[in-house]
Parts: sequence; structure tokens; C-alpha cells
Amino acid sequence: MLRCSPDGSLQAFDNPAFQWIALGRIAGVPAQVFLMLALVALFAWIVRKTLFGQYLLVTGGNEQAAYLSGISTARVKMIGYTLCAALAGLISISVNSSSDANVIGLGSELDAIAAVAVGGTALTGGRAYIVGTLIGALIIQLL
Repeated sequence: MLRCSPDGSLQAFDNPAFQWIALGRIAGVPAQVFLMLALVALFAWIVRKTLFGQYLLVTGGNEQAAYLSGISTARVKMIGYTLCAALAGLISISVNSSSDANVIGLGSELDAIAAVAVGGTALTGGRAYIVGTLIGALIIQLL
């Protein structure tokens, strides 16, 4: 249940089914591990097997060339960023049982960039190593 306040203060969520993402366990293993593996598999498939994934790679590799090839780079970037932000927001809200737009994800941008770089993906774009990014994220988390 969402309790809204008109002054923009912290919003609390107490839906047990939604909180299962953060607190649930499957055979003693946290549900977040299975969610992470499912998301890695999904995004690896999207990047390797779908037209949108190819558009992402081309836009990341050379945005101007992608635009000149007829790809709506603004739309590709908007969809990509929206998907990532939506998933991260849902998981963060589930973990914290609350939402505060001023602090959600604060400071995690550099961790994400470092995880991608440590995972072997070139920051110049054009190639994406999803499993490498997962390994990079695990290394950054351990550090």
C-alpha cells in the first residue's frame, strides 16, 4: 500500500508480495540472485538476438553513423535508459521498502560505470559483454 504525502516526503511501501523481491528466498538462496541471473540472461538475449539490441550497440558505437543509417537514436537511448532506470528503481524500492526521489541511486553511477569497465566492455561503445558486466559488478561489490 502506498501512502502519498503532498509535501514530497518519503513514500513507504508495505506490500509483502513486492517486498519478496528483497526478502524472499528460493531453496535458501536469496531471490535477488535468481532475479539477477534472469535479468542477465534477458539482456544478453536482447543485445545479441533482437533488432533493438543491435540498435543499442550501433548507437553506442557511433551515434552519428547510426542516425545517418536511419536509426532513431533519441528513441533508442530513451528506451534503453528508461528500462534500466525502471528496473533499478523497482529493485531499490523493494529493498528499502520506501522511495525518496532525492536519494535513490545517489552515488551509484560511478559504480555502474566501473562495473562495465572492469567487465571488459569498452567505454567507447559498439560491443557489450553482459556476463562480463555481471562479473565486474560482483568485483566492484566485493571491493
